[in-house]
Amino acid sequence: MSDTKTDRLPGNPRPWTRRETLAVAAVILAFWGVTVAAYSLEAVTIPWDAKSQFYNFFRFVGRALAQGEPPLWNPYHFSGFPSVADPQSLLFSPTFLIAAWLAPKASMGSFDAIALAHLAGAGVATAALCARRGFAPQAAVLAAAIVFFGGPAMGRLQHIGLVVSYAWLPVCLLFLELALDRRSWRWSLAFGCAAAVMALGRDQIAFLNCLVLVAFALTHAATHRPLAGWLRMRGPYILLMGIVGAAILAVPLLLTLQFAAFSNRPVVAFQTAAYGSLDPFNLIGLFAADIFGGLQRTDLYFGPGTPHWPNFDWTDRSVNFLHVGMVATLLTAGIGLAGGAAFRPGLRFFAGLGAASLVYALGAHTPLFRFAFELIPGVSLYRRPADATFILILAIAMIAGGSLDAAMRERVRVNRIALATFAALAAVGTGFALARAPSPAHLAVALAALGSGAAVCILALWLLRQLRAPERVALAATALAALAIAELGFHNVTTPINAEAKAVYAVFRDEPSPDRAALSILLAASNGDHAAGRRPRVEILGPENGWQNAGMTYGIEATLGYNPLRFALYERATGAAETAHEPRLRPFPQTFRGYRSLLARLLGIELVMFDKPLGEMPASLPRPRLETLMQGPPYWIYRLPRAAPRALLAARYRAIDVEAILSAGEIPAFDIESEVLISRSDPVEAVPPATDDPGRPTPGRVAIADYRLNSVRLVAETEVASILVLHDLDYPGWEVTVNGQRRPLLRANVLFRGVELTPGRHEIVFRFRPFSAENLWAALATVRGKR
Repeated sequence: MSDTKTDRLPGNPRPWTRRETLAVAAVILAFWGVTVAAYSLEAVTIPWDAKSQFYNFFRFVGRALAQGEPPLWNPYHFSGFPSVADPQSLLFSPTFLIAAWLAPKASMGSFDAIALAHLAGAGVATAALCARRGFAPQAAVLAAAIVFFGGPAMGRLQHIGLVVSYAWLPVCLLFLELALDRRSWRWSLAFGCAAAVMALGRDQIAFLNCLVLVAFALTHAATHRPLAGWLRMRGPYILLMGIVGAAILAVPLLLTLQFAAFSNRPVVAFQTAAYGSLDPFNLIGLFAADIFGGLQRTDLYFGPGTPHWPNFDWTDRSVNFLHVGMVATLLTAGIGLAGGAAFRPGLRFFAGLGAASLVYALGAHTPLFRFAFELIPGVSLYRRPADATFILILAIAMIAGGSLDAAMRERVRVNRIALATFAALAAVGTGFALARAPSPAHLAVALAALGSGAAVCILALWLLRQLRAPERVALAATALAALAIAELGFHNVTTPINAEAKAVYAVFRDEPSPDRAALSILLAASNGDHAAGRRPRVEILGPENGWQNAGMTYGIEATLGYNPLRFALYERATGAAETAHEPRLRPFPQTFRGYRSLLARLLGIELVMFDKPLGEMPASLPRPRLETLMQGPPYWIYRLPRAAPRALLAARYRAIDVEAILSAGEIPAFDIESEVLISRSDPVEAVPPATDDPGRPTPGRVAIADYRLNSVRLVAETEVASILVLHDLDYPGWEVTVNGQRRPLLRANVLFRGVELTPGRHEIVFRFRPFSAENLWAALATVRGKR
């Protein structure tokens, strides 16, 4: 006997016909098609992080796969980076991985279409959840539209990783519900795979989604009595979900935790997270899209996160953009909450989810967030509780859809006290927002937003009244859903917070431009050096609009980049912080006092690219002797004197304490041609320590025979015992063999790799093997605090 309970609203609604199902799917597909077309026709693209970071990662993955290599190590980002451990590398996103394999040089528009397709998938899954609850097709379309076009989804499109994690949530909820209700091995397997892929996003949305799925399963258990029977009947299926999920998730998650332990931000301070809280007054934006001028020029935005607001925070207009439309707000507040539809079977979970996600998003504005931050494992890894608005929007979508369905079936009795309370709160909040307008121009923008919302409100209320007439229900509901879609599309698509002219990212376009001219010079210089057996690095300081990480797309080994996660040791030694690509914010620590410093020479920096001539760069930037390769504006490219070789031999070594050196801010002087600095903890067997006597170049030679993403093969001949130094970053997972025999990997010259050689001819191969049992065991020890 099955203990499955119906999850449909009262009224015994009929299942959808095949025609209705196809119609709903076609409408959701149209959301995607029209949005992609709007971006194409307006010659705009999803901006900022979507291009500077994620598009470059996508192109790197495609480049690696086209070369027949797994994109595990990225030599084009911060002088070397473990992409396999980076949550934002797109390496473990099946959709982007397949797309990069099929179209490794996909255009910006194609990349945008792939990103938006995830939202279409989320819309389809949301509609399926609605169908399982017996909602009318119009209600399902409304819910799907809110999921697709809702404020956080559109406002945060630049954060591709967060959007993808958000899109997986309704899919996972659908699969979990089907697995639990039907006690199905097939759906259990599907859920395990989907949930693991979602969790592989390894961002805050993925983390919160996991908590949502656990809460959903517990709610399902609580509504099926007795609990022991529920566990007995569904335990095997839950076990399968866990086994499948763990098998997919365990290794990538372990590698990410290993990277976090060596990164610049293993934990986040409470105050840092508190600054990422959602100001409560942003909730006005649910129904008034442009109340704070967030859809206007940057100087017209006066909402939270600006000096015009009394509370300091680190949010911005895209984080604070919550618009779901006046139609959705009326349905959710009036029928869902005041009318009680949100508390009926099938929607109670989403009502609770909406409340919990709102409290979490408000962060430090409620006392509950500190308890969550300190007591719930994982919360302290993330710095912006406002990200929970993604989940809030899904809850609103389901409640709005259920409320429209309820209004179609019956005349819902509304609690007028509750409704009056909502209206009063909205009025007070709106009044306060208007009072914050710093000028008549700002006030005019806010009043226009309220006027637009009021017009939609009047029309929506009239359509809601038409639902009372049985013969007009279908037509009125269709019109109401269409009104909501039009409102969302008008305010939320191709706006200043999610669209920018493609011409801004000229480095990714084939048309002639100063960007393409600069790129040609960099590639010609780099490729010429490679042909001569040398591998210099490039520092790109100042140029933006995709340039920060363009090395990934075009195969340029850059010393900087844009990524919130960085290798802490490298950042401390070189000053390569999150904002280091901005000249006025690029620090030059004592260990890296400009481009002719010892460490800069070891890194092999021979090319620099600025957005200003050297004479106009900040005074903190040392002025070395440079050869001009490109004279701007807008870009200036210079060649430095020849730096240290990428690979060399040293016949003597000096033992050092790397941590002490970085703390003191001074790398001890040594003879690069004959000596090497070796970490005191690394064993050296035959090479003698250095003395104060002047050395002579090490007798022998070394050449790079094959340089790939995850391996470097060298050939060396030495007359004496020596240490081969490869000036590529040392990181867990790298191994080295000499003549096919595994040898200890040494930390050389503070940041780099080395291996000891005996006299003679040798073939040396460095390989990045993050999935080896040895590295996984080391990663586990690191995570447990035993590194």
